Amino acid sequence: MTKFYLRLTGLPLLVFAIGLILIHAQPYDDHELRQLLLPEGCPAPCFMGIRPGVTTMDEAVKLLEASGWVEKIDDRSADSGMVLWHWSNQSPFNWAKEQFAGFVIISGHVDHIVLDTGFRLGEIRLIFGIPDIEFVKADKSRGEEYATYWANYWQYGLIVLGSQPCNAIQPLFQLVTLSIGQVTKSSANADLSSSNSLYEMPHVC
Repeated sequence: MTKFYLRLTGLPLLVFAIGLILIHAQPYDDHELRQLLLPEGCPAPCFMGIRPGVTTMDEAVKLLEASGWVEKIDDRSADSGMVLWHWSNQSPFNWAKEQFAGFVIISGHVDHIVLDTGFRLGEIRLIFGIPDIEFVKADKSRGEEYATYWANYWQYGLIVLGSQPCNAIQPLFQLVTLSIGQVTKSSANADLSSSNSLYEMPHVC
């Protein structure tokens, strides 16, 4: 019986290790993604030259317009603290128009940027390494059971959000949403009473 439980405990570690091996085995050049998320000459947190806590709303809009990556900027919600945009067909990584992209404004400055991405969690971890803090928990709010993921990289002002069906066994392959902004340890107010490791994700539900 003891051997059975040891094998059961080791299964998530094995699944996780296989995911890492598969990601490393695939031909992959992360230079463009690394340059996008960690641009030279723009201290983190930074995205497309926009520095949360430093760049004003007007400056951010001008940077978006000048990039060529953005087709339409919707600032109708600026008074309520949000500017959204749609990607153009010149945007990198085949970002689609329907993928959410926007930033939150506080006191006239960009506070944080939120991006739906086609990036996989494994790609983010290859660039940034193990997060400072992470947790997973079950989510039953959508009528189906999902395992949700949250991670924080304080040094880079980066929060990573993910979600996958409970029957998925490779958490590193889930697509993620990124929040880029001024992140402090005091802002890490997630419910950490649940499972607190990616290793738990394949059987958190």
